Amino acid sequence: MAARRNALRTVAQRGVRPGGPANAAAADGCLQEQAATLADAVRGLAGVEVIPDPPHTPMMHLLFHREAGAVRAAALRIAGEDRVWTFAQLAGTDVPGVCRAELEVGDATLGWTPAAFRDLMQRLLTD
Repeated sequence: MAARRNALRTVAQRGVRPGGPANAAAADGCLQEQAATLADAVRGLAGVEVIPDPPHTPMMHLLFHREAGAVRAAALRIAGEDRVWTFAQLAGTDVPGVCRAELEVGDATLGWTPAAFRDLMQRLLTD
């Protein structure tokens, strides 16, 4: 998978998908695989839910069992300290104390290891 990630990063940097539809399908498959890997990484982490689980596309929603303001503050601290941007927007839900973020897997998230992603999500819940 590392070779596929490197190839996809190169494609993303160039802004094109050389090789036509076959290569585009391979790139999309790599993104889908990373989405499933990241979902697996946080499955069972108290305070985080993946919707849908497993993700069917390179996009998923993450439900955080924490107030949106607290998650946003943690995200800004992480961005300032570690230079890692997590979510641009958090949305409230019908459940008090639970907020939602949309995670679209792309070239920026291909370098995330499962352990690093799990740690990042844990920090959003506790920082």
